Amino acid sequence: MTKLPSIFLTVILIFLLFLLLSKTHALGSGATLAVISSSATVCGIIASQPTQRIQCYQRGQVIAVDPNTNFASISGGTNFLCGLRSGGYSLLCWDPSNNFSSKRLYFNDTVLLHNLSVGDDQVCATFNGTNSVYCWRRNKDFSLPSDSFSSISSGFGFSCGILFSSQKVKCWGSNTVLSTWIERDFMNMSMDTIVAGGSHACGLNSTGFVVCKGNNSSGQLDVPSNSVGDLFKLSLGESHSCGIRKSNQSVVCWGRRDNSLNVTEGVQFETIASGSNFTCGLKTADLSILCWGPGWPNEGNSSSGVALSLPKILPVPAIMSGELGRVLDSRVGPPDLNEAEAVELMAYTALHCVNLEGRERPTMADIVANLDRALSLCDHSHGSISSGTISIVSE
Repeated sequence: MTKLPSIFLTVILIFLLFLLLSKTHALGSGATLAVISSSATVCGIIASQPTQRIQCYQRGQVIAVDPNTNFASISGGTNFLCGLRSGGYSLLCWDPSNNFSSKRLYFNDTVLLHNLSVGDDQVCATFNGTNSVYCWRRNKDFSLPSDSFSSISSGFGFSCGILFSSQKVKCWGSNTVLSTWIERDFMNMSMDTIVAGGSHACGLNSTGFVVCKGNNSSGQLDVPSNSVGDLFKLSLGESHSCGIRKSNQSVVCWGRRDNSLNVTEGVQFETIASGSNFTCGLKTADLSILCWGPGWPNEGNSSSGVALSLPKILPVPAIMSGELGRVLDSRVGPPDLNEAEAVELMAYTALHCVNLEGRERPTMADIVANLDRALSLCDHSHGSISSGTISIVSE
Protein backbone atom coordinates (compact mmCIF):
# COMPACT_ATOMS: atom_id res chain seq x y z
CA MET A 1 0.00 0.00 0.00
CA THR A 2 1.40 3.41 -0.97
CA LYS A 3 2.71 5.37 1.99
CA LEU A 4 1.23 8.81 2.63
CA PRO A 5 2.57 11.78 4.60
CA SER A 6 1.84 11.56 8.30
CA ILE A 7 -0.76 14.36 8.39
CA PHE A 8 -2.80 12.71 5.65
CA LEU A 9 -2.40 9.31 7.26
CA THR A 10 -3.69 10.76 10.53
CA VAL A 11 -6.82 12.07 8.82
CA ILE A 12 -7.37 8.72 7.07
CA LEU A 13 -6.96 6.78 10.31
CA ILE A 14 -9.51 8.93 12.13
CA PHE A 15 -11.94 8.81 9.19
CA LEU A 16 -11.69 5.02 8.95
CA LEU A 17 -12.04 4.77 12.67
CA PHE A 18 -15.42 6.46 12.82
CA LEU A 19 -16.61 4.83 9.62
CA LEU A 20 -15.83 1.40 10.95
CA LEU A 21 -17.19 2.06 14.43
CA SER A 22 -20.52 2.88 12.82
CA LYS A 23 -20.64 -0.77 11.71
CA THR A 24 -20.41 -2.23 15.19
CA HIS A 25 -23.50 -4.38 14.61
CA ALA A 26 -22.22 -6.04 11.43
CA LEU A 27 -21.93 -9.81 11.40
CA GLY A 28 -19.67 -12.31 9.75
CA SER A 29 -16.20 -11.07 10.74
CA GLY A 30 -15.54 -12.72 14.07
CA ALA A 31 -16.61 -11.67 17.53
CA THR A 32 -15.31 -10.69 20.95
CA LEU A 33 -17.53 -13.28 22.68
CA ALA A 34 -17.43 -17.05 22.04
CA VAL A 35 -18.53 -20.30 23.66
CA ILE A 36 -17.21 -23.88 23.55
CA SER A 37 -20.28 -26.10 23.75
CA SER A 38 -19.01 -29.39 25.15
CA SER A 39 -17.38 -27.82 28.22
CA ALA A 40 -19.75 -24.85 28.64
CA THR A 41 -16.73 -22.55 28.42
CA VAL A 42 -17.30 -18.86 27.68
CA CYS A 43 -14.48 -16.63 26.41
CA GLY A 44 -14.14 -12.96 25.60
CA ILE A 45 -11.65 -10.33 24.52
CA ILE A 46 -11.47 -8.08 27.55
CA ALA A 47 -11.78 -4.30 27.63
CA SER A 48 -9.81 -1.62 29.47
CA GLN A 49 -6.52 -3.53 29.48
CA PRO A 50 -3.09 -2.89 27.92
CA THR A 51 -3.61 -5.84 25.56
CA GLN A 52 -6.68 -7.17 23.75
CA ARG A 53 -6.27 -10.49 25.52
CA ILE A 54 -8.62 -13.43 25.98
CA GLN A 55 -10.09 -14.62 29.27
CA CYS A 56 -12.39 -17.61 29.67
CA TYR A 57 -14.91 -18.76 32.27
CA GLN A 58 -15.12 -22.50 32.90
CA ARG A 59 -17.13 -23.97 35.79
CA GLY A 60 -16.46 -21.12 38.20
CA GLN A 61 -12.85 -20.50 37.19
CA VAL A 62 -11.49 -17.57 35.19
CA ILE A 63 -8.62 -18.57 32.91
CA ALA A 64 -6.22 -16.26 31.05
CA VAL A 65 -5.41 -17.40 27.51
CA ASP A 66 -2.13 -16.08 26.02
CA PRO A 67 -2.36 -13.00 28.28
CA ASN A 68 0.39 -11.03 26.51
CA THR A 69 -1.09 -11.31 23.02
CA ASN A 70 -3.53 -9.03 21.19
CA PHE A 71 -6.47 -10.68 19.41
CA ALA A 72 -8.89 -9.19 16.90
CA SER A 73 -11.60 -11.88 17.06
CA ILE A 74 -12.41 -15.27 18.56
CA SER A 75 -14.78 -18.10 17.65
CA GLY A 76 -15.77 -21.25 19.53
CA GLY A 77 -16.84 -24.69 18.32
CA THR A 78 -17.92 -27.91 19.94
CA ASN A 79 -14.59 -28.71 21.62
CA PHE A 80 -12.16 -25.86 21.05
CA LEU A 81 -11.60 -22.11 20.75
CA CYS A 82 -9.72 -20.24 18.04
CA GLY A 83 -8.46 -16.67 17.92
CA LEU A 84 -7.22 -14.41 15.14
CA ARG A 85 -4.36 -12.18 16.21
CA SER A 86 -4.55 -8.46 15.62
CA GLY A 87 -3.67 -7.74 12.02
CA GLY A 88 -4.93 -11.12 10.81
CA TYR A 89 -1.53 -12.72 10.25
CA SER A 90 -1.74 -15.56 12.80
CA LEU A 91 -4.46 -18.03 13.83
CA LEU A 92 -4.27 -19.96 17.12
CA CYS A 93 -6.57 -22.58 18.63
CA TRP A 94 -6.88 -23.95 22.19
CA ASP A 95 -8.31 -27.10 23.75
CA PRO A 96 -10.03 -26.21 27.08
CA SER A 97 -10.15 -29.89 28.09
CA ASN A 98 -6.34 -30.01 28.04
CA ASN A 99 -5.43 -26.93 30.09
CA PHE A 100 -5.99 -24.73 27.05
CA SER A 101 -3.05 -26.22 25.20
CA SER A 102 -2.50 -24.19 22.04
CA LYS A 103 -1.78 -24.95 18.41
CA ARG A 104 -0.95 -22.47 15.70
CA LEU A 105 -2.85 -23.19 12.49
CA TYR A 106 -1.63 -20.29 10.39
CA PHE A 107 1.12 -17.69 10.19
CA ASN A 108 1.76 -15.39 7.24
CA ASP A 109 2.57 -11.70 7.53
CA THR A 110 1.71 -10.92 3.91
CA VAL A 111 -1.45 -12.98 3.27
CA LEU A 112 -3.81 -11.96 6.07
CA LEU A 113 -6.96 -13.64 7.38
CA HIS A 114 -10.38 -12.37 8.44
CA ASN A 115 -13.91 -13.76 8.88
CA LEU A 116 -12.92 -16.41 11.42
CA SER A 117 -15.54 -19.14 11.87
CA VAL A 118 -15.35 -22.35 13.96
CA GLY A 119 -17.74 -25.34 13.75
CA ASP A 120 -17.56 -28.80 15.23
CA ASP A 121 -14.96 -30.29 12.88
CA GLN A 122 -13.60 -27.39 10.88
CA VAL A 123 -12.05 -23.95 11.31
CA CYS A 124 -12.58 -21.56 8.41
CA ALA A 125 -11.41 -18.07 7.50
CA THR A 126 -11.17 -15.93 4.40
CA PHE A 127 -8.07 -14.34 2.91
CA ASN A 128 -7.90 -10.59 2.88
CA GLY A 129 -7.90 -9.20 -0.64
CA THR A 130 -9.23 -12.23 -2.54
CA ASN A 131 -11.89 -13.09 0.10
CA SER A 132 -11.48 -16.76 -0.82
CA VAL A 133 -12.11 -19.30 1.93
CA TYR A 134 -9.82 -21.88 3.53
CA CYS A 135 -10.78 -24.46 6.15
CA TRP A 136 -8.61 -26.53 8.46
CA ARG A 137 -10.60 -29.76 8.89
CA ARG A 138 -10.40 -33.34 10.13
CA ASN A 139 -12.42 -34.72 7.22
CA LYS A 140 -10.83 -33.72 3.92
CA ASP A 141 -13.18 -35.74 1.74
CA PHE A 142 -14.94 -32.60 0.55
CA SER A 143 -13.64 -29.75 -1.57
CA LEU A 144 -13.62 -26.08 -0.65
CA PRO A 145 -15.37 -23.50 -2.80
CA SER A 146 -13.24 -21.24 -4.98
CA ASP A 147 -15.62 -18.27 -4.67
CA SER A 148 -15.13 -14.98 -2.84
CA PHE A 149 -17.23 -14.45 0.30
CA SER A 150 -18.26 -11.37 2.24
CA SER A 151 -18.97 -13.44 5.38
CA ILE A 152 -18.93 -17.07 6.52
CA SER A 153 -20.26 -19.12 9.44
CA SER A 154 -19.73 -22.75 10.51
CA GLY A 155 -22.12 -25.24 12.11
CA PHE A 156 -22.12 -28.98 12.77
CA GLY A 157 -20.44 -30.52 9.73
CA PHE A 158 -21.08 -27.62 7.39
CA SER A 159 -20.21 -24.00 6.66
CA CYS A 160 -22.08 -21.37 4.68
CA GLY A 161 -21.06 -18.04 3.24
CA ILE A 162 -22.48 -15.09 1.35
CA LEU A 163 -21.05 -14.73 -2.14
CA PHE A 164 -19.46 -11.37 -2.82
CA SER A 165 -20.69 -11.31 -6.40
CA SER A 166 -24.38 -12.02 -5.83
CA GLN A 167 -25.16 -12.02 -2.08
CA LYS A 168 -26.44 -15.57 -2.50
CA VAL A 169 -25.74 -18.31 0.07
CA LYS A 170 -23.29 -21.12 -0.71
CA CYS A 171 -22.57 -24.02 1.68
CA TRP A 172 -19.99 -26.79 1.96
CA GLY A 173 -18.68 -29.29 4.51
CA SER A 174 -18.32 -32.92 5.58
CA ASN A 175 -22.10 -33.24 5.90
CA THR A 176 -22.81 -32.80 2.20
CA VAL A 177 -26.49 -33.70 2.58
CA LEU A 178 -27.05 -30.92 5.11
CA SER A 179 -24.94 -28.31 3.31
CA THR A 180 -26.72 -29.03 0.02
CA TRP A 181 -30.11 -28.90 1.75
CA ILE A 182 -29.50 -25.51 3.34
CA GLU A 183 -27.99 -23.98 0.20
CA ARG A 184 -30.92 -25.23 -1.89
CA ASP A 185 -33.49 -23.82 0.54
CA PHE A 186 -31.95 -20.35 0.41
CA MET A 187 -32.09 -20.64 -3.40
CA ASN A 188 -31.70 -17.20 -5.01
CA MET A 189 -32.38 -15.09 -1.92
CA SER A 190 -30.22 -12.01 -1.54
CA MET A 191 -28.75 -12.14 1.98
CA ASP A 192 -26.79 -9.61 4.03
CA THR A 193 -25.74 -11.94 6.89
CA ILE A 194 -25.54 -15.66 7.59
CA VAL A 195 -25.18 -17.56 10.90
CA ALA A 196 -24.90 -21.36 11.17
CA GLY A 197 -26.32 -23.58 13.92
CA GLY A 198 -26.42 -27.30 14.60
CA SER A 199 -28.31 -28.27 11.46
CA HIS A 200 -29.80 -24.97 10.32
CA ALA A 201 -28.77 -21.47 9.28
CA CYS A 202 -30.39 -18.07 9.63
CA GLY A 203 -29.59 -14.63 8.32
CA LEU A 204 -30.92 -11.20 7.45
CA ASN A 205 -32.05 -10.78 3.88
CA SER A 206 -31.49 -7.62 1.86
CA THR A 207 -34.69 -6.08 3.26
CA GLY A 208 -33.67 -6.73 6.88
CA PHE A 209 -35.96 -9.68 7.62
CA VAL A 210 -34.79 -12.90 9.28
CA VAL A 211 -34.81 -16.01 7.08
CA CYS A 212 -34.00 -19.48 8.47
CA LYS A 213 -33.45 -22.71 6.51
CA GLY A 214 -32.48 -26.31 7.23
CA ASN A 215 -33.69 -28.71 9.92
CA ASN A 216 -36.82 -27.57 11.77
CA SER A 217 -37.31 -30.55 14.12
CA SER A 218 -37.62 -28.27 17.16
CA GLY A 219 -39.08 -25.19 15.52
CA GLN A 220 -35.69 -23.49 15.24
CA LEU A 221 -36.70 -22.03 11.85
CA ASP A 222 -39.97 -20.57 13.13
CA VAL A 223 -39.02 -16.96 13.78
CA PRO A 224 -41.66 -15.26 15.96
CA SER A 225 -43.93 -13.24 13.69
CA ASN A 226 -43.61 -10.14 15.86
CA SER A 227 -39.81 -10.23 15.64
CA VAL A 228 -39.03 -11.28 12.06
CA GLY A 229 -38.27 -7.70 11.01
CA ASP A 230 -37.00 -6.47 14.37
CA LEU A 231 -33.79 -8.52 14.77
CA PHE A 232 -30.29 -7.43 13.84
CA LYS A 233 -27.94 -9.92 15.53
CA LEU A 234 -28.44 -13.67 15.48
CA SER A 235 -26.93 -16.63 17.33
CA LEU A 236 -27.80 -20.28 16.74
CA GLY A 237 -27.44 -23.44 18.84
CA GLU A 238 -28.08 -27.07 18.04
CA SER A 239 -31.88 -26.78 18.00
CA HIS A 240 -32.63 -23.19 18.96
CA SER A 241 -32.12 -19.72 17.54
CA CYS A 242 -31.82 -16.30 19.18
CA GLY A 243 -31.65 -12.70 18.06
CA ILE A 244 -31.28 -9.19 19.48
CA ARG A 245 -34.20 -6.85 18.84
CA LYS A 246 -33.50 -3.57 17.09
CA SER A 247 -36.25 -1.83 19.04
CA ASN A 248 -34.91 -2.36 22.57
CA GLN A 249 -31.82 -4.61 22.31
CA SER A 250 -33.48 -7.39 24.30
CA VAL A 251 -33.05 -11.03 23.26
CA VAL A 252 -35.73 -13.31 21.86
CA CYS A 253 -35.16 -17.05 21.34
CA TRP A 254 -37.18 -19.71 19.56
CA GLY A 255 -36.93 -23.43 18.83
CA ARG A 256 -36.42 -26.03 21.56
CA ARG A 257 -38.97 -25.19 24.25
CA ASP A 258 -36.61 -24.83 27.21
CA ASN A 259 -34.36 -22.50 25.23
CA SER A 260 -37.20 -20.27 24.07
CA LEU A 261 -38.14 -19.24 27.61
CA ASN A 262 -37.45 -15.51 27.89
CA VAL A 263 -35.35 -15.06 31.03
CA THR A 264 -33.76 -11.81 29.86
CA GLU A 265 -36.77 -9.53 29.46
CA GLY A 266 -35.80 -5.92 30.01
CA VAL A 267 -32.03 -6.57 29.67
CA GLN A 268 -30.20 -4.93 26.78
CA PHE A 269 -27.40 -6.80 24.97
CA GLU A 270 -24.57 -5.82 22.66
CA THR A 271 -23.96 -9.30 21.24
CA ILE A 272 -24.87 -12.94 21.90
CA ALA A 273 -23.26 -16.36 21.37
CA SER A 274 -24.89 -19.79 21.60
CA GLY A 275 -23.65 -23.22 22.59
CA SER A 276 -25.47 -26.41 21.68
CA ASN A 277 -28.13 -25.88 24.33
CA PHE A 278 -27.46 -22.52 26.00
CA THR A 279 -26.91 -18.88 25.10
CA CYS A 280 -24.72 -16.12 26.55
CA GLY A 281 -25.00 -12.38 26.01
CA LEU A 282 -22.87 -9.30 26.58
CA LYS A 283 -24.95 -6.81 28.57
CA THR A 284 -25.01 -3.22 27.38
CA ALA A 285 -25.23 -1.75 30.90
CA ASP A 286 -21.91 -3.00 32.27
CA LEU A 287 -20.29 -5.16 29.52
CA SER A 288 -20.69 -8.26 31.71
CA ILE A 289 -21.80 -11.70 30.46
CA LEU A 290 -25.09 -13.38 31.27
CA CYS A 291 -25.77 -17.04 30.35
CA TRP A 292 -28.99 -19.06 30.37
CA GLY A 293 -30.47 -22.31 29.06
CA PRO A 294 -30.70 -25.99 30.05
CA GLY A 295 -27.20 -26.74 28.75
CA TRP A 296 -25.60 -24.41 31.27
CA PRO A 297 -24.11 -26.75 33.94
CA ASN A 298 -26.26 -27.06 37.08
CA GLU A 299 -27.77 -23.66 36.36
CA GLY A 300 -30.45 -24.39 33.76
CA ASN A 301 -33.32 -23.55 36.11
CA SER A 302 -32.22 -20.02 36.83
CA SER A 303 -35.12 -17.67 36.19
CA SER A 304 -32.97 -14.67 35.33
CA GLY A 305 -29.78 -16.12 33.84
CA VAL A 306 -26.35 -16.57 35.43
CA ALA A 307 -23.83 -13.72 35.59
CA LEU A 308 -20.23 -14.78 34.94
CA SER A 309 -17.26 -13.47 36.90
CA LEU A 310 -15.37 -12.24 33.84
CA PRO A 311 -14.06 -8.67 33.48
CA LYS A 312 -15.63 -6.26 31.01
CA ILE A 313 -15.66 -7.58 27.45
CA LEU A 314 -15.18 -5.50 24.30
CA PRO A 315 -18.66 -4.83 22.91
CA VAL A 316 -17.69 -5.16 19.23
CA PRO A 317 -14.96 -6.94 17.29
CA ALA A 318 -11.72 -5.01 17.04
CA ILE A 319 -11.35 -3.33 13.65
CA MET A 320 -9.98 -6.27 11.73
CA SER A 321 -8.15 -6.42 8.43
CA GLY A 322 -11.25 -7.87 6.82
CA GLU A 323 -13.40 -4.87 7.70
CA LEU A 324 -10.60 -2.50 6.75
CA GLY A 325 -10.22 -4.22 3.39
CA ARG A 326 -13.90 -3.69 2.59
CA VAL A 327 -13.86 0.03 3.40
CA LEU A 328 -10.63 1.02 1.65
CA ASP A 329 -10.79 2.16 -1.96
CA SER A 330 -9.70 -0.85 -4.03
CA ARG A 331 -7.48 1.42 -6.13
CA VAL A 332 -5.27 2.05 -3.10
CA GLY A 333 -4.54 -1.62 -2.65
CA PRO A 334 -4.73 -3.77 0.49
CA PRO A 335 -2.95 -2.53 3.64
CA ASP A 336 0.16 -4.29 4.79
CA LEU A 337 0.44 -5.88 8.24
CA ASN A 338 1.66 -2.78 10.09
CA GLU A 339 -0.94 -0.50 8.49
CA ALA A 340 -3.79 -2.88 9.36
CA GLU A 341 -2.61 -3.10 12.96
CA ALA A 342 -2.24 0.69 13.17
CA VAL A 343 -5.91 1.18 12.33
CA GLU A 344 -6.87 -1.54 14.82
CA LEU A 345 -4.92 0.30 17.51
CA MET A 346 -6.74 3.58 16.86
CA ALA A 347 -10.11 1.83 16.72
CA TYR A 348 -9.37 0.07 20.00
CA THR A 349 -8.56 3.44 21.57
CA ALA A 350 -11.75 5.07 20.27
CA LEU A 351 -13.79 2.08 21.45
CA HIS A 352 -12.63 2.75 25.00
CA CYS A 353 -13.39 6.47 24.64
CA VAL A 354 -16.96 5.65 23.66
CA ASN A 355 -17.73 2.74 25.98
CA LEU A 356 -15.81 3.45 29.18
CA GLU A 357 -16.31 6.13 31.79
CA GLY A 358 -14.32 7.95 34.44
CA ARG A 359 -10.83 6.75 35.18
CA GLU A 360 -11.14 3.82 32.78
CA ARG A 361 -11.52 6.15 29.81
CA PRO A 362 -8.26 6.97 27.94
CA THR A 363 -6.72 10.36 28.70
CA MET A 364 -5.59 12.78 26.00
CA ALA A 365 -2.02 11.66 26.69
CA ASP A 366 -3.06 8.05 26.04
CA ILE A 367 -4.74 9.02 22.78
CA VAL A 368 -1.73 10.99 21.56
CA ALA A 369 0.62 8.14 22.53
CA ASN A 370 -1.45 5.61 20.63
CA LEU A 371 -1.72 7.85 17.59
CA ASP A 372 2.04 8.32 17.62
CA ARG A 373 2.52 4.54 17.85
CA ALA A 374 0.07 3.96 14.99
CA LEU A 375 1.96 6.41 12.79
CA SER A 376 5.23 4.72 13.71
CA LEU A 377 3.77 1.36 12.74
CA CYS A 378 2.82 2.74 9.33
CA ASP A 379 6.35 4.07 8.91
CA HIS A 380 7.70 0.59 9.83
CA SER A 381 9.88 2.18 12.51
CA HIS A 382 8.55 0.04 15.38
CA GLY A 383 7.46 -3.53 15.89
CA SER A 384 4.02 -5.08 15.69
CA ILE A 385 1.42 -4.13 18.29
CA SER A 386 0.65 -7.82 18.58
CA SER A 387 3.61 -8.08 20.91
CA GLY A 388 3.61 -4.51 22.17
CA THR A 389 1.46 -2.61 24.64
CA ILE A 390 -1.41 -0.21 24.14
CA SER A 391 -1.79 2.96 26.19
CA ILE A 392 -5.25 2.97 27.77
CA VAL A 393 -5.01 4.59 31.19
CA SER A 394 -2.20 6.91 32.18
CA GLU A 395 -0.54 6.33 35.51
